[in-house]
Amino acid sequence: MADTPCVSVIIPSYNRRSFVAEAVESVLAQDYGNIECIVVDDGSTDGTKEFLAGKYGASIKYLYQKNKDKCVARNYGIRESKGEYLMMLDSDDLFCKGAVKAMLTCFDSHDNADAVYGLTLKENEEGKTRYMAERKWPEGDIFDAYMKDRFLNNDCFMIKREAMLKHGMYSEEITNFEDIELHLRLTSILKFYFCGEYTCVVRSHGERERASYEKVLTQGVRAMDVLFTTKGLSQKILNVKKKLYAEQYLSLALMAYKAGLMKKFRGYFYDSLGYNPMALFKGRFLRRYLISFIK
Repeated sequence: MADTPCVSVIIPSYNRRSFVAEAVESVLAQDYGNIECIVVDDGSTDGTKEFLAGKYGASIKYLYQKNKDKCVARNYGIRESKGEYLMMLDSDDLFCKGAVKAMLTCFDSHDNADAVYGLTLKENEEGKTRYMAERKWPEGDIFDAYMKDRFLNNDCFMIKREAMLKHGMYSEEITNFEDIELHLRLTSILKFYFCGEYTCVVRSHGERERASYEKVLTQGVRAMDVLFTTKGLSQKILNVKKKLYAEQYLSLALMAYKAGLMKKFRGYFYDSLGYNPMALFKGRFLRRYLISFIK
């Protein structure tokens, strides 16, 4: 590895002028000099372009596209990037201090690494943070571990650009669960290593939650449909097709329940049972199912 390889950070943004500034600041504040910070403006109408130009100028690379959603924006940023390594950052999230250097150090320690990852801090609307449970984090072939626990997200990993272009890229036909669809493909064929540090902060806020519910329920199981029409899909993924569809329907059921859409909740719950009858006993779903008839 070169002494200071370039790391490109892709930040897609749509009408989040105040949030994206905080995301950019967390990138520019990294204790590593050779970073290309790319903001892909997905057709914002809130003055994002003028704001970023006035505040950061040439410190960032600004790209604009007509509104096509975040997956298209990320892929645009990836194709336009110059770095040897890539990182993603949602416009309302943050990098932790030292994240970039910690991941590059991990790459230095593992010659066969295609990607590395860190831990995620979750922050609620009141600013309170929640840490991940302590455990031995998987390395190398992490597909089976990822199937048990979705510990990866868009912000917490760094990947070689050549690996992303060859094996990854975001599926542009979906708007939600895009990180899960991508990580299933990547972990089934690439080697991931753990950098040992918290690297990102994922923030929850009302706007994000409302948009998520609406888009997720509209999309349905499209993410799995797209995944299983991918050419050359790993046998590891094909072997867990029923499990993945069952989990997807349970996720939709939970979203519908939280949104108060009880009829939809029961429909998704029935669909999940069709793929995995044992879903009846998963978590508190049986209790929620009974409650759904009286709400």
